[in-house]
Amino acid sequence: MITRAVIIDDEKSARIALRSKLEKNCPEVDILLDSDDLQVCIKIINESRPELIFLDIEMPEMSGFDFLEKLDNYKGEVVFVTAYNQFAIEAFKVLAFGYLLKPVSSKLLVELIDKLKSKTNIITDDFQFQKRIEELVLTRDQGIKKIAIPVANGYKFVSIDEIIRLEGASKYTIIHGKNLNLTSSKNIGYFNENLPSGKFFATHKSHTVNISCISDYNTEGEILLTNGTSVPLSRRRKSAFLNFFSKY
Repeated sequence: MITRAVIIDDEKSARIALRSKLEKNCPEVDILLDSDDLQVCIKIINESRPELIFLDIEMPEMSGFDFLEKLDNYKGEVVFVTAYNQFAIEAFKVLAFGYLLKPVSSKLLVELIDKLKSKTNIITDDFQFQKRIEELVLTRDQGIKKIAIPVANGYKFVSIDEIIRLEGASKYTIIHGKNLNLTSSKNIGYFNENLPSGKFFATHKSHTVNISCISDYNTEGEILLTNGTSVPLSRRRKSAFLNFFSKY
């Protein structure tokens, strides 16, 4: 399947490099336009409805976030091409946006395109897409506050501080919170990879906890949580757990 794409970046050299790598390595991607003229890009996207946008974030006329808010009910995919730091990248991941770091690696570019081709849970709902953008802008301004949790009919945006623990159940994950009980369509490995580092700890292959909700650890190998529940601490993760808390 041919994927129509638009490349938007104020750096001409970056656009040329990305176009060249796509043409060489991803022939299924048809590049409609590469430009730094944001008004022209808005017009082309609204008229042509490409499936994919490669978007720089820091541009002189407006930010990539502001650019997305000006689109007319865009329903495709967005890949941020950025030199942003790891903190911001975590936001892209938890809000289900693709990203590539500059300079773009051909290998990672191919992997990303392959991932997008095989993606089955693409959000096409106008409200959900706009909400993702709003959450991303909030994250940029205030730091990571929420995580997008994939559920059966889309995404739930949940405050990270609300999550007490996560419990793996086969291919699903149960998220337990202060006023929250959700079952996600993603396995626990997805959350271990995407939750902010330093705030959550995987105590067991099926259990991850919010470290701010830990109240006790007993010699029987159990971690007690502030809501009165407990989770096991696997023998092989005991050393990492104790080392983690020795920093505080």
